Amino acid sequence: MQQYIFCDRCGSTISLRDIKQIGIRVHSSGEVKVAVKYLCPRCKRTGEEFIETNVHLTMNVGLITEMLPHERERFSKMNPITSDELIEFYRYLRKLRTLPKRKLKEGQGSERAERTRRSTHRLT
Repeated sequence: MQQYIFCDRCGSTISLRDIKQIGIRVHSSGEVKVAVKYLCPRCKRTGEEFIETNVHLTMNVGLITEMLPHERERFSKMNPITSDELIEFYRYLRKLRTLPKRKLKEGQGSERAERTRRSTHRLT
């Protein structure tokens, strides 16, 4: 199937030598389009055209996430997050000025945490 591409601004026909990049876009629904970036020979405008294809991919959650099967199963059994939970979490983050010290200690090695604690103690 042959499809012609025209400049959006001046209507000039875009030839193969005017094409700068060709790519493939796969939408999360599985729809596949060919993306063509071009430079118009007449008005020198850079444009992009999406060409429809008759290809449709079946998307699977395992293809687009890094979750392990047991994680997928666990999350599928959970209830959706409510708007109240979201607001509560937002308020928690707004009030949070620093990370809780417990979290900082978990992130650092025990040796480093001890040095930090000692140096802070000396300063006070």
